[in-house]
Amino acid sequence: MLAICSVPCQSQTIDRALFERMVAITKHFEGWHDPKTTPGYVGYGHQLQKGERFPKTLTRQRADLLLRTDLLRHLRLYARYGRDAYLLATLSYQIGPAKLLGNGRYPKASLLTRLERGDRDILPLYLSYGGEKQWHPLGNGGGWNISCCMPSGEAPSLLYLFVCHLYYI
Repeated sequence: MLAICSVPCQSQTIDRALFERMVAITKHFEGWHDPKTTPGYVGYGHQLQKGERFPKTLTRQRADLLLRTDLLRHLRLYARYGRDAYLLATLSYQIGPAKLLGNGRYPKASLLTRLERGDRDILPLYLSYGGEKQWHPLGNGGGWNISCCMPSGEAPSLLYLFVCHLYYI
């Protein structure tokens, strides 16, 4: 277990195995961002903030640290959702927290509203953020058919892997 603290400091213990899985899956699917080809992003998808500067050659070690810092920040935003915080933090890293939490431009996501009501049947809503329209539940099996949307041998999406880990394993 790993302890993290937010401001104001609230002691929270996170599951190290889940956090490491978040890091590994995000690295795999986010890939490496070079500021020349993806302006505004560096490393494993770190979005540059106003005034933030990095050397022309960002090391993988520094990029790993940036990713972990970013994921912890997102995880803290959703700490009150318990185990679902890992799902929400991963999604938030991809789409931005404003699209989940809401702000003047976006309403609060129905995904959060469902969780707050105690309704954990969020899989279809969660997957809808990935734009994977071809996903569909299997008849009586209760699982998800991933072969319909992936070429043979292609790795499943970040969302699918993470959802499977939390809900089916």
